[in-house]
Amino acid sequence: GHNDNTMRGLWDPTCAANLKWVVPRSAMLVIQYMFILGSSFHLGYSELSEADQVLLAILVLMKSTMVTFMFRLCSGGTKIYAIFYSFLGGATREMISITAMVFASFSLAFLCLAKDKAAGWVLAN
Repeated sequence: GHNDNTMRGLWDPTCAANLKWVVPRSAMLVIQYMFILGSSFHLGYSELSEADQVLLAILVLMKSTMVTFMFRLCSGGTKIYAIFYSFLGGATREMISITAMVFASFSLAFLCLAKDKAAGWVLAN
């Protein structure tokens, strides 16, 4: 093993570089692969299936977040990075979690009422 803490930290599987870069990229690769497999079966059709549309929306959100996060590297992007970083703050995270819980409650209530509709229809409306 290495005696230097920096070198040991770089090769440690639980280091920050692995957790912040490798794990999200691996998740994105899995979602992209699922989208490719799902959409390859619908090449002759005019539109994608609902599952493929959901995967496409997740991929677009992940890629846009990644591009926004990469703006911190250029000089004009520091202001964007400050706004992006404020979304991860404590108060904002609490508000988003409360909003998500309220949304989930209403969605579940509407799912119980709209038995003839698909779950995706209820969540989209």
